[in-house]
Amino acid sequence: MTIGALTNAIMSFDDLPKLKEMLIHLGRLYERKGVSLTTLPIVGNALIATLEAALGNESCIETFNFFALFYNEGSNMLAEGYKDYKNQRHKKVKPVIRTSTN
Repeated sequence: MTIGALTNAIMSFDDLPKLKEMLIHLGRLYERKGVSLTTLPIVGNALIATLEAALGNESCIETFNFFALFYNEGSNMLAEGYKDYKNQRHKKVKPVIRTSTN
């Protein structure tokens, strides 16, 4: 998840259907671009470390837990779009055979 995508996701908290669709779309984009889902935990850990560095150790553990939960759920939605797009891309299209000119 890029910083811009994360910012858009946070700004969409009030519209959960829009947030879910945005994350699923991002997953489809990741699959098209060849981004591996294995990068998601690495990025999530880096973002949590960045958040901790920015807020300091005195910040409430609930803040970190909320962010981790949000990132985890967002990653799951992103993975849903990734897998959905990958499955659609690999489906074979059956040719249409015309039996008449009508």
